[in-house]
Amino acid sequence: MARRGWGLSRRRSARSGDPSTTPGGRELSEWVEISSRDVFDTDDDNPYLPPGTPPQWQSEHEPTRSKGWRARRQQRRAEAEAEAAARHRTALPDPWGTPPEQEPEPRQVPPSPSSAPSRPSSSSASGRSTTPMRPARAGPTPSTRPSGKRGTMRPAQPGPVKPGTGSAAATTSRGGRVGGLIVLALVVLGVVALIVANTQRMPGNLGGPDIANAPTERAELVELEPVWEAFPSDTMYRPIEGGTYRGRPFALTSDVVVLRMGEDMFEDSLAYGLMALSRADGNIAWELALDGVVCASDLVTLPEPGSINALACAGERPADAEGPAGERLLLLDPATGEVLVDAPRSGTAASIGTATAGVVVREVAGPVDTGDDPVVGLRWFDTTGTELWVADAAELHEDVRGQFDYSRGEDAIARTEWARIGEALLVGLDGNVLVLEQSGAQVPLNGNDEVIDCWALVVTGESFVCDDWDAVQVVRDDATGTWRDGWRAYAELVGYGVEAPVLLGSTMTDDVSSVAPLDPTTGATGDEIARVRDFYPTVIGTPDVPVLFGGELMIGLSPGGTSGVWRRAFDDTYGNDSVFVAGDRVVYRDYSGDRSQDVVLDAADGHETARMQAGSLWPVEGRQVLSISYDGVRLFELP
Repeated sequence: MARRGWGLSRRRSARSGDPSTTPGGRELSEWVEISSRDVFDTDDDNPYLPPGTPPQWQSEHEPTRSKGWRARRQQRRAEAEAEAAARHRTALPDPWGTPPEQEPEPRQVPPSPSSAPSRPSSSSASGRSTTPMRPARAGPTPSTRPSGKRGTMRPAQPGPVKPGTGSAAATTSRGGRVGGLIVLALVVLGVVALIVANTQRMPGNLGGPDIANAPTERAELVELEPVWEAFPSDTMYRPIEGGTYRGRPFALTSDVVVLRMGEDMFEDSLAYGLMALSRADGNIAWELALDGVVCASDLVTLPEPGSINALACAGERPADAEGPAGERLLLLDPATGEVLVDAPRSGTAASIGTATAGVVVREVAGPVDTGDDPVVGLRWFDTTGTELWVADAAELHEDVRGQFDYSRGEDAIARTEWARIGEALLVGLDGNVLVLEQSGAQVPLNGNDEVIDCWALVVTGESFVCDDWDAVQVVRDDATGTWRDGWRAYAELVGYGVEAPVLLGSTMTDDVSSVAPLDPTTGATGDEIARVRDFYPTVIGTPDVPVLFGGELMIGLSPGGTSGVWRRAFDDTYGNDSVFVAGDRVVYRDYSGDRSQDVVLDAADGHETARMQAGSLWPVEGRQVLSISYDGVRLFELP
């Protein structure tokens, strides 16, 4: 069973990596295979093949070397087609039961069209009846016809044949072919209609609890008037905390929405500054220049002055900007942009998170075995900007180190996620989770001192639950200060990353997953709430409005996820990355049309309230959503 990656992309097809099974891949692999020194006019090894690959072109394509790669490709294709045709001919069954080794009788072919007029049929000496023959078409002579066995027809009984029978048979044959084509076309149209109908059809009953089907009426496409709109340039789409691809691209306070600006909408390293827009009217509240900037999505409380909830950001201040240049940690007043703490730091920031009384910066991962520099550097700062400790995630445990061997010198960590638990901070690095406290960093271990994998995570009060094949509780041992395993449930944790709002487990029979709530204290499995045809069901939303996905189903759950309320068909071709909850509304993207639409559902019964096309949407507060597109930023209130 393939693992889910907390921080990994969605499950990849088993065909990935096999060029012969991807569109255009077979042609590419053929081109690579027949590429040779005479094509590139060099004695160097082919850079597109593994070192030491024998030069097959020397023996296989020697006759056409001077003709170039096109001739060799044509020759290879002709050889393959001839071989396939031969296999097809020899594999044809004999409709009359004639033994395959019996050779067919030679076919009588007139020497020329002019000497072969239509004539009445007569019985041959062999007892085989002959039919009137039409003039031979211009084409290959008998000596140039393809060779190979063909099915031999059983000799017909001799007897008189009426004149004109051959012509009528030919006409009937043509009519049969036309009729066959019409039937084939009707079958194709029927299949297409069936496929279209199935995209709107509710999946079959898999058993389990009865869940009401949501109303299927399609809402009208509406053009909502925004609460306000602004037109900043170079707005970035990637999450503002950096190091991941899921999450909001802005930080939110009661006064402002803080956005990153960058030369590339999807590249963290090309960010060049911040812009704060007023939540009341969209006007610019303040701006700040900071190269490669990342900001925590959760604010950190500064005890002085006045217990301000500050925005923590890390980046490189340009030399021409006001203040000390270089890599800095800044704590800002989000309402005004005033710099409250300005501290130097080392390394290039890749992501940033905040605890209740500290800030942690994850640096860009570097190559292994390069002296004293950390492979995956983590630095904890207190609220004054003082660095309390630095840790290398790759050195915390040998099992973790093996997953961070980035010898290429690139930041190859696919996803970094942050979640608070008490005064500690959890950071998910791909399939691992580290617990960060003011005293240092550690990896949770089980009773055998083995690392607890964490492909998905749900925080449950003072403990959290990881998906380590089974759902495993992780608790803090106050006597030793270590984080160890608690209960283990014989069910996989339902969720993806840190987004699960409720604690659910799933068990599988064949390809159907049975989903039930888990008791956060004991790990006991509750009553089944739904069944879905999916290996890895997912739950998103809020504790009051959780939404379950699996296979082709979207299921609205009751508060706390204790039962299913409604279900509706859901096209999971593009996954559920665009699904979110905004107040009492569920929003997902429908890709079935020529242009995608965002569908707004009532969380109470799952019926459509509206459809809209307004760029990429993210939840803000209540029914408010923020739209970010190439032509502006807009705040909407969902109907």
